[in-house]
Amino acid sequence: MWGWLILVSVVAKGQDGLANRMAGSEALYSKDPGIWGLKSYAASLAMRKSAMVGVYGEKKFMSELSVVESLISFPLRNYGFLFSISREGITDYLISKVGFSAGVKISTGLMMGINIGYSGEKIKGYASSGELDAGVGILLQLNEKIRVGVQLDHIPSLFETAKFSFQAKAGLGYYLSEVCALSIEVSKLGGKPLIVDMGICYSFHPLFYARLGCSPARSLFSFSTGFRQRQLNIEFGTAYHLSLGPTMGLGLTYRFKQAE
Repeated sequence: MWGWLILVSVVAKGQDGLANRMAGSEALYSKDPGIWGLKSYAASLAMRKSAMVGVYGEKKFMSELSVVESLISFPLRNYGFLFSISREGITDYLISKVGFSAGVKISTGLMMGINIGYSGEKIKGYASSGELDAGVGILLQLNEKIRVGVQLDHIPSLFETAKFSFQAKAGLGYYLSEVCALSIEVSKLGGKPLIVDMGICYSFHPLFYARLGCSPARSLFSFSTGFRQRQLNIEFGTAYHLSLGPTMGLGLTYRFKQAE
């Protein structure tokens, strides 16, 4: 059992979920990012024009490791807000998280976001523990096709011992055309080496699209395909780790109509 607990701890504290890694990069290029893009870069909430809800489930490495997440976002005047709740791990080791994010447009092309949250850790047979978390980020629209972003997470760990290590992430998105976009992100988690994630999103039909991503340093390759019909969006994704094996995830989002 201890082998599983160590693996769960490393995965839960050292990696984003499949949805955040793949769809999260939408915030770097999309004019209307999906809900996981809004979560990945809180500043992108400033672009929200209507409310949105999303649910997501993931099975890591085709094992007992699982992730379940629910999110809701909505605009209010010049701001955008997001609430999230998730649970990940196995029966004997669970991490539960609740989070709140807000984004605002500072000036033409410049957006800023903050996020705060609480993480609770429960190991079977031991007392539960938890801690507060916080992050901040910006998005800058350089021109019609290029957007850059910076996100700093787990800031409290810089000042005191914490379960989650400080993470800095910088990304660049290139809106190649109406049907294709590229992204690259560089992240640093605690004392670990730099991680580079690259991705491409291509819409091969008004109703269907696909994403392809890779993270060479993590020996991780990912692919997803999605269906969108009016306000409904369904996306199935898979990632393959050369050592740990495949991960499967399914997400569903619904966008409410924009108020007149």
